[in-house]
Order: sequence, then structure tokens, then C-alpha cells
Amino acid sequence: MLPPPKIDDIIYVPSAISLSHGIDDRVGGKAMVISVVKDDHTIWVRVMQFPGTAYNWKFLSEEQPKLAEKFGEKWARPDPDTRPEFNLWD
Repeated sequence: MLPPPKIDDIIYVPSAISLSHGIDDRVGGKAMVISVVKDDHTIWVRVMQFPGTAYNWKFLSEEQPKLAEKFGEKWARPDPDTRPEFNLWD
């Protein structure tokens, strides 16, 4: 596992797609760390691009090389799908 990032560090986060809440879809890439919190044995990281999402650093750190290769210099960003059929619980 990589050492935990610090606030303002740049890390990579994955893309995420939801079939039932497409408004929260996002494209992965580079992201700026805004919070690092240790809870018992888990380190949670939040990023500026998706402040409502916490990432488990143990798993995310293992993916950093692969995510860096996949996204390169591209920044993470929201990619909402607002179609009603993909937002069933709004």
C-alpha cells in the first residue's frame, strides 16, 4: 500500500456508473485530495471533484498505477445521466 496522500495532493480516482442513480455518474482521472481521515484501521480519502464520496485508500492506492496509465493527464469530472429511467430513486 502506498503512503496515505496529504491534503492538496493529486491522486487518481476511478469512473463510476449507476444504473439507478445516473445523476451521480462520474468519469475518473486526476483529483485533488481535500480530506484524509483514519477510522479504526481504514484510511478514507475525499477529493475535490467528488466531495460526497469517500475512497478506501487501501484499495485505491493499489489501483494508482493502473488509473494513471488509463487516465494520464485527464481530470476526474461529473458525468451525470439525467434520463428518468436511470434515476429511479429521485
